[in-house]
Amino acid sequence: MDKISMLLAEAKPLYQRREREKKALGTGILSLCLALGIWVAIPENSNFSDENFDTYFTALYLNEDSVGEYISEDSVIPLNSYGLYEV
Repeated sequence: MDKISMLLAEAKPLYQRREREKKALGTGILSLCLALGIWVAIPENSNFSDENFDTYFTALYLNEDSVGEYISEDSVIPLNSYGLYEV
């Protein structure tokens, strides 16, 4: 029993140091993710603008002629009256 107590007393500082290192690493990674998220959320740093989204959605939803050029009738999956895919 004394040997177990000695081993635990010897390992305790190593265990505590390893736990502190894990916490420091986790805090660093969390800080990096937070900083990256803030950097992406700032509009000046973002590659996306309202103009790009407007152009994309106009081409996607409002301009049916351009959609017809890229998608043929054969590649569209038919839907039934409930809006589910027909098998």
